Amino acid sequence: SLQDRLHVRLQNILKTKSKIPAKVRVKLSGDGTNVARSMHIINFTFTVLEEMSHRNSPAGNHTLAILKTSEKYECLAAGLADICREIESCSFIEFNGKPVEIEYYLTGDWKFLALVTGIDAANSRYSCLWCKCPKEDRHRMDLEWSLIDTDKGARTVEETLTTSSLPKSKRKYNVKSRLETRVIMLHFKIKLRSAYQK
Repeated sequence: SLQDRLHVRLQNILKTKSKIPAKVRVKLSGDGTNVARSMHIINFTFTVLEEMSHRNSPAGNHTLAILKTSEKYECLAAGLADICREIESCSFIEFNGKPVEIEYYLTGDWKFLALVTGIDAANSRYSCLWCKCPKEDRHRMDLEWSLIDTDKGARTVEETLTTSSLPKSKRKYNVKSRLETRVIMLHFKIKLRSAYQK
């Protein structure tokens, strides 16, 4: 289980630190790949960000699931249902007699995050994961869009859930389906940084 694996990771942290912090950050990552022409798999991993020496290396990525399925919301929701339930119920774990808060972050490439959050295709009118900037305004530098300010077009989980529960013909902003998730800026910042360095 995820909880057992987190215990192992916390024991590993104790080898280099004198104590475990009250809050431990866990990065959940997903990515799909084609192994063969007709074989698609999705890898779902976790990394404990407090494991300083391992968090940026392959040794710090721990597999939660490898799914042999297509990259569709319904397939992913069914394949990761047990893991999602465990994540929802595991916001605290007890370690050495003390409660440790677990804070989850979801990362991945655009396709995976769009799939999980229920955003429509990249060529759709509203394809940004964080705001509702329409396709026809993406080139306009005079407009200001925000990733966190709802008055400037930021998406919210509540709005996505409300919109996704409507009949398909009444949904707004290319929301496809209902799944609550917490999307963070970490992956976006890494992509921006690597783009600027090139």
